[in-house]
Amino acid sequence: MTPEQTIVVVPSAASTSTFGSTLAALLVVIALTCVAIYFFNKHRKAKEQQRIQEEQRMSFEQLQSIIREEVQDVCELALVRKNFSSVVSVDVDKKIPFLNVHMPGSSRKFLMDYSGTIVCGVDLKDGVKVMRDGAFNNKVKVILPPSKILDIYADVSSFNIRLQDAGLLASKISIEEQNAWVAADVAKEGRRAVQEGLLLRADDNARQLLLSRIGSRILPGSYELEIVTLNAGNDVRQLTTPE
Repeated sequence: MTPEQTIVVVPSAASTSTFGSTLAALLVVIALTCVAIYFFNKHRKAKEQQRIQEEQRMSFEQLQSIIREEVQDVCELALVRKNFSSVVSVDVDKKIPFLNVHMPGSSRKFLMDYSGTIVCGVDLKDGVKVMRDGAFNNKVKVILPPSKILDIYADVSSFNIRLQDAGLLASKISIEEQNAWVAADVAKEGRRAVQEGLLLRADDNARQLLLSRIGSRILPGSYELEIVTLNAGNDVRQLTTPE
């Protein structure tokens, strides 16, 4: 063979077909591997998300239990008591028919000093709600019912009758009448205390005490608390955990 001669090797059709088949099989394996990896990662992320959600659910349920436990104690401790003193003064008489003038001897007068107590706070029978804020998973809202007067009474031992008089033509003042007059005066003192903001003070007291009690506990998860009192007229008063 001379240097000027060139040998050309032409691949056979069989070898070309084998190479193509091998490449196609390799691409299929790579594609299947990628699909398998994708679904594996997707499944792993779904399981991880499910695990996180389950942990959050469990920690939220634990938080609910803690809050309800503290609310139970706070409602006993957050009572607001107000002592008051008042005077029952009654002066009534009969009128002469058609003349509207005092009938002599018909007057009835009663004057008495006494002391009483008003107790107000949150009534658990009205329900306490603990819920998550829809927009923030770590924000929890505690909704307390508004405070109300739980008890109001006059101290019988403080009764001091200064005047009790009935005219010659008037009936004597009975114990039942005295009690009715005192009860009406006690109710008036209750309304006055509400107008002066006694129930709002009780609301503030309950929220502050509850936040302090919850803050001293080791809470599951990381939550921001918002304590809200819903009063009549949709007046919302709230207290949140400090940043």
